[in-house]
Amino acid sequence: MYKLGYIGLLPSITFANHGSMVLRVDIKKGVELLNNGVIHIEYPGLQYALENAIKQKRIKVSLNPEKADAFIIAVRTSIIMTNTSHVI
Repeated sequence: MYKLGYIGLLPSITFANHGSMVLRVDIKKGVELLNNGVIHIEYPGLQYALENAIKQKRIKVSLNPEKADAFIIAVRTSIIMTNTSHVI
């Protein structure tokens, strides 16, 4: 799974805690923090879930992609507010 932000972090930890082997890839610093179990966002139960996934060796965070069966790219969808509508 690519990207470490809020959109990608929650599903990757969930996948890992449900038996999938997950490699998180991003270009940002913070990779080492996540590998050490430090989360940069607040979400109920997420810290425990990450610690569990690391303990089970089901999640790894890296700056470099590796060969995989599937890839998920998680990107933020920007919403521009106007007076009359939402533009996505």
